[in-house]
Amino acid sequence: MRKPTTEEILAINGSVPVEMAARYLGQSKDFIYCAMQKQVLPIGTAYLREKEWCYDIRPQALVEYNEHGGVMQHKEFERFVRAMIANAVEMAILAEN
Repeated sequence: MRKPTTEEILAINGSVPVEMAARYLGQSKDFIYCAMQKQVLPIGTAYLREKEWCYDIRPQALVEYNEHGGVMQHKEFERFVRAMIANAVEMAILAEN
């Protein structure tokens, strides 16, 4: 399916469907689910209702996140954290020897 336009996202009255948000960001639905549940994706709210996750994705927040390099910032941060962990592990191994 094609990526929705910014205009299509902003025309939504209410919550953006997860699948549409994923296509708009160029990510998987699982990325959206996981990141929203962990409250690290500032595009709306994920909450539990009777043991089922619900997602309220705000059109304006989604567009602003995308236009300000949101996913790329997450990837850069992930690379940074992974490098720091690898460095810490390496230092711990060296300290043991």
